[in-house]
Amino acid sequence: MKSNWEWIEIIGKTFAVLLGIAIAGYKAYALGIRGIKSRITLKRDLEILKMVSSDEPGHALIKNHVDQLIQKLYEPPSPPLQMRIRVRLASLRPPSMQTSGCSTPIDGALA
Repeated sequence: MKSNWEWIEIIGKTFAVLLGIAIAGYKAYALGIRGIKSRITLKRDLEILKMVSSDEPGHALIKNHVDQLIQKLYEPPSPPLQMRIRVRLASLRPPSMQTSGCSTPIDGALA
């Protein structure tokens, strides 16, 4: 027979797993819907841009909006967080400490 602590542990682990699955599902759903909505918006705006002649005042505004949306949708992804942190930390080191992967100075100051 299981003690109360074992049951509490089982319930806690089960809750953690279910919460993780729920959060992952929500994130996947939200990202998928946001991507679809952005592309639908882009298609709609392109159709509007086709209907508006280039000499009308709203044409430049719509074109600018479409250009920004295209750039946002198709920009290359940012590097992973670990890589950004590593690059930032490397840029903060003094020049004498910047090496090719070694943690000791290259000029032999500690030798």
